[in-house]
Amino acid sequence: MGIKHLDVKAKGDKGFASEWNKDHIIDNNIEFNKYEAQNMCIHTGTEWPSNPSTGQLFYRTDLANCYFFDGENWVAWIDGTRVYEFYDVNDDNEDNIYGVNWRAQTFTNGITGNYEKFNVVAVELKLLRVGDPNNVEIGIYAVDGANKPTGSALATGSLNGYSVTTEAGGDWYRIELSPVELQPGTMYAIVISAPYGDASNYLIWRKDATGPTYTGGTSETSNDSGVSWNIIAGDDFMFKFWGRPTFALGITSFIPIGGIMAWLKSYPNTPALPTNFVECNGQVLNDPDSVYDTQNIPDLNGIIGTQRFLRGAGTSGTTGGSENHSHGKTLTTHNKGLQPSPNTHVSDISIHSTSTLPSYYEVVWIMRIK
Repeated sequence: MGIKHLDVKAKGDKGFASEWNKDHIIDNNIEFNKYEAQNMCIHTGTEWPSNPSTGQLFYRTDLANCYFFDGENWVAWIDGTRVYEFYDVNDDNEDNIYGVNWRAQTFTNGITGNYEKFNVVAVELKLLRVGDPNNVEIGIYAVDGANKPTGSALATGSLNGYSVTTEAGGDWYRIELSPVELQPGTMYAIVISAPYGDASNYLIWRKDATGPTYTGGTSETSNDSGVSWNIIAGDDFMFKFWGRPTFALGITSFIPIGGIMAWLKSYPNTPALPTNFVECNGQVLNDPDSVYDTQNIPDLNGIIGTQRFLRGAGTSGTTGGSENHSHGKTLTTHNKGLQPSPNTHVSDISIHSTSTLPSYYEVVWIMRIK
């Protein structure tokens, strides 16, 4: 039998009906015969269950996600995440991490990923090991004015160092993090330490040390457990940040760069325009992070020239129409030859100078630039 009482009776003993309400355990497979397991809840908590079996399910309440055990690792079952900021090419070198020797990589949200805030839930790092570095600690930190990690960790995670490969070149490892919202255009630091490792047991983080192209940050080293940091220009570690869009700005993902939309700028309590949008006022854009840097933004709001309606076409950018218009009318007089001329008619036509526009409501046209 697959289900039994925790309070097991000896064979032949009688029990009470109320005992069926006590806890039961499952000690064998149960055949549902294609029937549903309705209204069933799975195990929840903030720490992984011990000694899991392949296929076991668990919901981490602190990570707000469901996981299954694949025989080696807990894997997000319903993920819904994607890569945001990353640098993952040309790893031709590496650094050792152990004891007081910590390593960090600064990064700016929106350089290689979408320019939008998101909830980071995991980081993927390219790693290998020598010996057993023991527990590896990972944290995301704010940076100070010198672009060095500062304050307490905004998000944390950990990795069993012994689970990392020893093969040259390493492999990618995803570390779940306590979720935190990262802002676009803001620099942060990912810090890694292996405090229980030593010179014979250490973690190795792969990096690009020959002409890296990542412009959002650089590698940093600390030899005193993060008390002080040294910036290593020309080095970038391998990293990928996984996250989910923040609900408030999730719609930004559906507006392509170059997209035009209406904005109620002067409506009461309207917040400031996000930094990835500008008003269409004909200005020269000065934003190195935008593909339109140094270009003239279209003047749709009439700040410099004419207020404009938008009209569909196969290509964009053509203008037309006019603010003024006139009506021509030829007047004909008729005279039947009678004296005097009673059949001569002259018509009066009045053309008013007031607006001939249909009823309208004014908005401010804005454009996504990054």
